[in-house]
Amino acid sequence: MRLLLLMALLAIAKLHTSTAFRQPIVPRVSFWCGKVNQHVDMVSGEWLTDADGVSGCVDPTDRAAIVDYCRKIYPHLRMTNAIQDEEQAISGWCQRGNVDCEFESSRPTFICVGMCVCVRVTF
Repeated sequence: MRLLLLMALLAIAKLHTSTAFRQPIVPRVSFWCGKVNQHVDMVSGEWLTDADGVSGCVDPTDRAAIVDYCRKIYPHLRMTNAIQDEEQAISGWCQRGNVDCEFESSRPTFICVGMCVCVRVTF
């Protein structure tokens, strides 16, 4: 089962590769209680604040809640799991309502694992 999850993650990373740096962009989320959740943009690879301005404070031990949040942020991927990864310094954390976005903190990150159900167009 772990091998299957790893293969799915590698397939996602291969599909979403930054053209500027050729680094794989992996779907990730991070949480900080009192701040709006962050996620990695699958095009730019940058950390972004949740556009709803209210999602925040997911319990890092509640894997089902993390997977649900992954599904919300990455609806084009069929998320089945979330794996805790390294802590990462993230800037741009916002207060509720996506205001006062000047906060920076090193927070645990979670890799969202699933299957891509998107269409790849080549010319």
